[in-house]
Amino acid sequence: MKNIHNISIVILAATLIFGATACTEEKPKSVGSKKMSIEVDPILKEVNGLLAVLDVTVRLNKLTNCMLANSFSGLQGEGDKKSKQLSNNPILKEMVAEQEGLCKLFEIAENETRVTFDEIRNRKKLLNQQFVFSVFLSKEDDYDGAFVEEEIGVFSSLDSCAKVEKVAHDYSIPTRKCREWKDISGLFKSA
Repeated sequence: MKNIHNISIVILAATLIFGATACTEEKPKSVGSKKMSIEVDPILKEVNGLLAVLDVTVRLNKLTNCMLANSFSGLQGEGDKKSKQLSNNPILKEMVAEQEGLCKLFEIAENETRVTFDEIRNRKKLLNQQFVFSVFLSKEDDYDGAFVEEEIGVFSSLDSCAKVEKVAHDYSIPTRKCREWKDISGLFKSA
């Protein structure tokens, strides 16, 4: 399963690299479509660089996981004999379920954090309190079952954070509990 997943990641990365201009075109390709952007928000970056990275991380994870979920789902299509065999493949079913869960998690996380990022952007300063939680995702280049911790946030309240953390639990994604996000960017500045 890891090999198939790794190949899918490579294909997705190539698609993102070569299709990057299509994602940032000024003119939408069709009425109702909207421009995709995974650029760092300059206002958030000015307020706090680490905060801007959290914003990009949620959007990038949503984009990549939803693209993978859609491409895996396409492999399960109806039709010829090979498609039917693929749709009965337990490894493919597991991969589709995992990617759909991650897609849903990051869609909800983006919607929930957007309000907080918009408020910070409008105020041009951090809120008194922001909250985050972490998910543990399998390392794509490691075959020993290792995980990488991915911080998700920021949320304006502990309740909002817990609501999205529960979605991760609903999809059996391991988490580290919601906690207050501390601005540690000052630790990296030289005197």
